[in-house]
Amino acid sequence: MKKLITLFFLLTGMAAVRADDFVVNYGVGVVHIDLEVITDLKFYNAAEIGKLAQNLKFKSEVVDKKKKIKEATLVSGNEEKWLSPESFDMPGMLFTMRVMEKKSGWYYVMTNNSTRQCYWVRVVHGVDFNSWNDEVEFCLGVKRVDKDANPLRKAPNSNFTIPWDQKMTDCFKVAAVQGLWMRVETHKACAEGTIEVKEGWIRWRDEKDLLITYTPVPKVEKK
Repeated sequence: MKKLITLFFLLTGMAAVRADDFVVNYGVGVVHIDLEVITDLKFYNAAEIGKLAQNLKFKSEVVDKKKKIKEATLVSGNEEKWLSPESFDMPGMLFTMRVMEKKSGWYYVMTNNSTRQCYWVRVVHGVDFNSWNDEVEFCLGVKRVDKDANPLRKAPNSNFTIPWDQKMTDCFKVAAVQGLWMRVETHKACAEGTIEVKEGWIRWRDEKDLLITYTPVPKVEKK
């Protein structure tokens, strides 16, 4: 787990409808695709069973019996031409997409965060929805998209920034979420040896988009 978090912070330095008309670009939450359950994921252009727009097929297998570690493999889907979602890590059993809209029995998901391409998927077992608050509050770690524009503050909506902010690695764990703000602490996984855990508040979203990047977990376990 520690290696996964550390690696994240080191590395982050078609006829489909597009989501250009959405004022809020991050939607209402995310879906995690449980790759131990889902082997065939179908995407549609409308919230109805009809002609497929895209189709992904997976298989998962145990790669370490002692540690009970599984890895997933994409067996078909031509995904390189259209798929660039919130997270897509087959060895890590992680596949997450933003949900732009919820409709009875359906989710309207963003399959490409760059082109804002969206499709409909059915609400089935193994397609698990999280609100954004739950998603970020229980994630593995966060960092800011723009550190200078989003300084660490002593309290939400405060004008008082924290002096040591500019000297530290932008690597946090989330302690609490409050509206557009989150209380964060320096993440021990990103430091060598023992460090003092300092905390402050940052904005994690505004009215249009997320102001952080984060390391998701496949299944949120609420405290």
